[in-house]
Amino acid sequence: MLLLASAMRAQELPNTIHFDKGDYHSQSQNWDICALPDGTVFFANNGGLLEYDGARWYQYQLPDRQVVRAVACLDGKVFAGGFAEFGYFEPDEARKWRYVSLSKALNSEAIRTEEVWHILAHAPSGNVYFQSFSTIFRYDGHRVEQITPPANIMYLENIRGRIVFQGIGSGLYELLDGGGFRFLEGSEALAESIVTFILPKGKDTLLVGTRNEGLFTFSNRSCQPWANAFNQRIRKSQPNKAVLLPDGRLCIGTIREGVYVFSAEGEMLYHLERPSGLQNNTVLAMTPGVQGELWVGLDRGIDCVELNMPLLRFTDWTGKLGTAYAASLRNGKLYLGTNQGLFLKNWPDRNARFELIDGTQGQVWCLYDTPEGLLCGHNEGTFLIEGSNARRVSDVTGGWTISAVAGKPDVLLQGTYTGLVVFGRKENTWQFSHRVDGFQKAVKYLFMDDGGYWWAAHPSRGLWRLKLSEDFSKVVEIRRFGAKDGLEADFNVRMYRCEDKLFLVEGGRWYRVADGQLNGIEENLNVETEICLPKGLRVHAASGNVEVVRNNLRRRYPLVLVPGYETAILLADSILLFCLEDGYALLPAEAVQEESKPETGLRVAAVEVLGNPAKTYYPTGKDTLWQTAANRNNLRLLLATPAMWHAGPFEWQLAGPVEKSFTTEKPEAELTGLEAGVYTLSVFAEGNKGECEFSFEVLPPWWQQWWALLIWACLLLLAVAFVEKFYRARLRRHQLKMQAEKERELAAERLEAERERLAAEVQNKTRELSSATINLIRKNEALTGLLEELKGMDMDSRSRFRLRKLIESHLSADEDWQTYEQAFNQVHDAFFTKLKQKHPQLTTGDLRLASFLRLNLSSKEIASLLGISVRGVENKRYRLRKKLGLPPDANLAAYIIEFE
Repeated sequence: MLLLASAMRAQELPNTIHFDKGDYHSQSQNWDICALPDGTVFFANNGGLLEYDGARWYQYQLPDRQVVRAVACLDGKVFAGGFAEFGYFEPDEARKWRYVSLSKALNSEAIRTEEVWHILAHAPSGNVYFQSFSTIFRYDGHRVEQITPPANIMYLENIRGRIVFQGIGSGLYELLDGGGFRFLEGSEALAESIVTFILPKGKDTLLVGTRNEGLFTFSNRSCQPWANAFNQRIRKSQPNKAVLLPDGRLCIGTIREGVYVFSAEGEMLYHLERPSGLQNNTVLAMTPGVQGELWVGLDRGIDCVELNMPLLRFTDWTGKLGTAYAASLRNGKLYLGTNQGLFLKNWPDRNARFELIDGTQGQVWCLYDTPEGLLCGHNEGTFLIEGSNARRVSDVTGGWTISAVAGKPDVLLQGTYTGLVVFGRKENTWQFSHRVDGFQKAVKYLFMDDGGYWWAAHPSRGLWRLKLSEDFSKVVEIRRFGAKDGLEADFNVRMYRCEDKLFLVEGGRWYRVADGQLNGIEENLNVETEICLPKGLRVHAASGNVEVVRNNLRRRYPLVLVPGYETAILLADSILLFCLEDGYALLPAEAVQEESKPETGLRVAAVEVLGNPAKTYYPTGKDTLWQTAANRNNLRLLLATPAMWHAGPFEWQLAGPVEKSFTTEKPEAELTGLEAGVYTLSVFAEGNKGECEFSFEVLPPWWQQWWALLIWACLLLLAVAFVEKFYRARLRRHQLKMQAEKERELAAERLEAERERLAAEVQNKTRELSSATINLIRKNEALTGLLEELKGMDMDSRSRFRLRKLIESHLSADEDWQTYEQAFNQVHDAFFTKLKQKHPQLTTGDLRLASFLRLNLSSKEIASLLGISVRGVENKRYRLRKKLGLPPDANLAAYIIEFE
């Protein structure tokens, strides 16, 4: 029995990515959209021109910061218009967009007071048409021409190369190449309508949308309402925009009810509205992306509808369906088990409604399909579902899981809140048989290994290996596994069977279960959930994504499975169903194949040089080597990922002086501490045909660059020259020094020779003086002796007197004293003069006595020289001492000898 009051519409819709003004950092309203061939998308926003490269948003302004009302892309340029302004943005060498005004040079009053609110980029002719309500400006790439239409106009449209528009109050016109107009006969029926779009339909037909009268077809001068059952509904929704997708699908955006998507045959495929598909129901702009996605500009925000993706989602915005835990496809019915009960709907009708099966209200844990019916493990027990009827077959609460028994097709084993339960097949139906004695723990996972052991995992903590009796009546052997068996812990243990192998995962580590044992870590799969399905399909649940693997091909989808209860089911061997917290998602199994990889425009969009402050650069084309300084070698590379809404993860390969490989989830990477040199960075987007290379150079430090090396070389040469000059000067100085030393040595030798000569001469003089003195002494002694002898001789007195006088004259001969003094002065230079200067009171006799003392003569010898007695000499010495002022204890001879 079905509870019709719980029925709800179940529409499976393409995934939609929402961008609000907080994402693109501008204002809410978005008036127009265009896309470049590489997938970069531009939006006419109240805050300016927005650019989205698949990873980041950028904003640009018109000269006076006007609201950008219209935008169009052609030949790599982005044409834009607003109030009293139109022109185009073009990329510079670094792909930074710069604006070129076309309206500033016009001598036209029309542009001063009007707003350009629509732009038609006419690819067949290469012309771009800027339009207001009353004026058309045609730009042919060189000049701007003003054209006055026959009436106020709505949108110029490109229809198979022809330019068609509505003249308000008259009908449809064609703009001719020469600037003239041709009225389309039979379009008068549209004169009082406001035409919001014109599209080609078939070979010769136009599909015309009006704001309040719905859609019309125009052909053979006849205008008729569009023959589609949804025309009246769309009329009430106020159609505002429409686009044809490359595959022929028609998308109609409305003011009141979002977007309708029709097949090429006119079947309504999807209705995207708030809250099921769009952020807002008022559609201001639409354009197809390069991969077949649909971009929608809204009154509040921007949405990207992934019409190109095979993934469809059902989202329970009402909360009546709840969180999905299990699903099964049976006899043209889709059964969905949720926390609200078991629901079913007709399959594959997209617009069918889910209805709750009576009696199943509450938590559904599992669905097990058998020929006799669908077993539903429930919080309140277990039900057998036949069609839309539910019959309770067990009152044991909490039917977590149901497992088949190898070799026993008529027996099923169930894990519950309170242990194990056995079901048996009798009379073509399933019945509760009995509980299994000896084990009363809650069982969330239950699997039999190839050794006949049953493995039971608790929903929170605990892992047991059980051996059951032959009749499944009791547990005959039980063992709990924990740290002693290699597990880090036994919390949140999960079990999966994949390709006839049983795996256990705990704490992110994977184990192989075989023959009743945990055989160590099988491998690190870097995932915590592994769902194995028929047809070689595997599902990995990662953070924020679901990865589907088939034949080593991987595809990622933006889905979050129910945490702790991750479930994916293959329906009819062809469609994957993913259970979600707010509904479910569908994916054709054939989508996971090589041909399904989308083309992309992956490139390095910007390089941030990290530091304080950081600085962003926009690299030029592929042929230009981007460079950074040696002290700015910490980089963050930002990728542009047009048409790659789910491109990650990204695999990076860096080649150069530093080589490494790594993977990132986001389209960016940091490279720090790079050494000087040329690098090539290759980036590959897994699951996409997205790959690019970026070459750059980290310049060496300034002291290692060519000009610095040149300076170093010059400095080295100067240093060598300086050193050479220095050493030459030093050698010269050394030579001069050696020469001077040699000369000094020679001078010293000459001086020494002179000194020796003088010393020898002095010595000779001294000897001569000594000899003369001795001779004088001897002569005086001899004369004195003669005088003494003369006294005893007998002679006359006269002769004695004459002889005596003669002898005495020789004793005091002045010539002798002069000879003595000359000899003395030669040896003792200036002695008399210096002594006389110091002691002027000295007499000649005193000087003679001093000279004798200097020669160190004794008193006797002096007495002989002076011809006086020794007593007389002592008296002279005494008088000389007094004249010299010497104290009594002073040595007179020493004083005279040392006198200088």
